[in-house]
Amino acid sequence: MTGKADFNHMYDRPDPREYFRTLGGLDYEIPQLAQPVFDQLLAARAAEAPQQEPVRVLDVCCSYGINAALLRCDVTLDDLFDRYTSPALDDVSSADLADSDADFYAERQRPDAVQVPGLDAAPNAVSYGERVGLLEHAWAEDLEAADPSAGFAADLATIDLVTMAGGSSYVTERTFGRVADAAADDEPPWVATFVLRTTPYDHIAGRLSEFGMLTVGWLRPAGSTRSHAHTAPPSAVASRLSSRRRTGSASAANCRESTAASSGETTSAASGAQHGCA
Repeated sequence: MTGKADFNHMYDRPDPREYFRTLGGLDYEIPQLAQPVFDQLLAARAAEAPQQEPVRVLDVCCSYGINAALLRCDVTLDDLFDRYTSPALDDVSSADLADSDADFYAERQRPDAVQVPGLDAAPNAVSYGERVGLLEHAWAEDLEAADPSAGFAADLATIDLVTMAGGSSYVTERTFGRVADAAADDEPPWVATFVLRTTPYDHIAGRLSEFGMLTVGWLRPAGSTRSHAHTAPPSAVASRLSSRRRTGSASAANCRESTAASSGETTSAASGAQHGCA
């Protein structure tokens, strides 16, 4: 059998249970692998302008707000798998689960939680993330097909870091170009993405270069599983990226071209199923 598995049935459900039940047996790990990288970049971004407003993150292909949960709350991806695959939730309505989730995440929210607007073409998923308090704003828009709405464009102008953990099969340079085009003219956002080895990134990197952004990338070690919760890039790489005011991820990182040049190779961060973003 060849080709990518079809997970479309789980991407726009009224709540995340089907999402986690489907991925539970597949060692899905991308968000947990991405979290320590994103945390390092948030700290580096904040250090550049400590007197400004708190760093704001746009999560592309955010689905139900999984990346936002890991960034904003004291939870792990395994915690979320355990919660949403529990038989105790089998007969709970989506509305009641949303109320329960709002309390669950509020109790675990970090004091310094970043604000995370989310972009996803799946309206049920992104709305759920907003309803339970994970996403500041829920933008159910398709930037592959059209420019952002006026409200979304205004939100994009305030973004400091753009993240994507596994959505590269669903979005292209069209989405990233529109995100970058709406950013503040004097300060484009940093971009950190995790992509599969089989998914090319050169078109996205090329589009971002038109906004003065340089892409660098590196591979994560093979053999990781979802239980490896603290996977992160080598400290030497992380230190180099931070000292040169460059962002990074296990696949690709974008920064302003004024920083020192580095390899433009972009490769995979993780394997397994991905977030859905039409």
